[in-house]
Amino acid sequence: MQNLLAIMAVVVVLVVVGVGYFSTTGNVVLKDGGRPEISTSPGATQDLVLKETDEPAEVDECKNIVCDKSSLVCTDGVKVFCSNSCKDGVCGSCKPDCKGHEKVVEIKKTQENQATTQSPKPTATSVPSSTVSQTPISTPPEETPLPSPTASQSQETQLSVSLSLNSQTIQRGSDVVITAKVTDNQSPVEAASVDMTLTYASGTQASNSSLTDSNGEFIWTKRIGGNSKTGTFTVDAKATKSGYLDGTASTTFEVVNATG
Repeated sequence: MQNLLAIMAVVVVLVVVGVGYFSTTGNVVLKDGGRPEISTSPGATQDLVLKETDEPAEVDECKNIVCDKSSLVCTDGVKVFCSNSCKDGVCGSCKPDCKGHEKVVEIKKTQENQATTQSPKPTATSVPSSTVSQTPISTPPEETPLPSPTASQSQETQLSVSLSLNSQTIQRGSDVVITAKVTDNQSPVEAASVDMTLTYASGTQASNSSLTDSNGEFIWTKRIGGNSKTGTFTVDAKATKSGYLDGTASTTFEVVNATG
């Protein structure tokens, strides 16, 4: 009987010691799936570890896009630029500032005034009577027509503008080459100011301006962004020059996904 009691006492002691060991050294680790595990490494403290799910990194749509610069030829002949910025994968359009390059061009039109002259009225002449005294009869003066004044009128002709493209179908990430040609009765017009506007399928606009060369041409090479919306793009051009009526032209092309 005494032996049995001794054995039971030893068992109780072992149980108490074992519970105390695990309560002071066990680590609780929560792994994927939410199932906790106990780490029994000596000297470790109790820890609760929860592995978080990695969230996807935000994509920068403008990372590999380099926007062209917009240019404008001011009235004094100086060409100014501004840098376009990218937003949501599409290049915007800025307007260059011609401040400090203003040049007022005054066009004076003269008119020729022709002086009008008025001839003096002739005096009345009397007809003498032969025997009987009569009242002199006055002869009405002849009216000289007055010349009507004339004015010189300038005859202005309208500029003719045509647009041509390197291709009617442009892949995203490729260049479109737009050529504007300004003529007068099929003869090239040099130093005509041409303003071109490119409207994307998304509605975004880009613009460029310059003077025509000796061939009457202004060539604009524009890179279409790799993330630009596919569809129909529109090009509008307007040509102006002193002594001429303004000329306009418009054309379209399609932008498609890059192949290969």
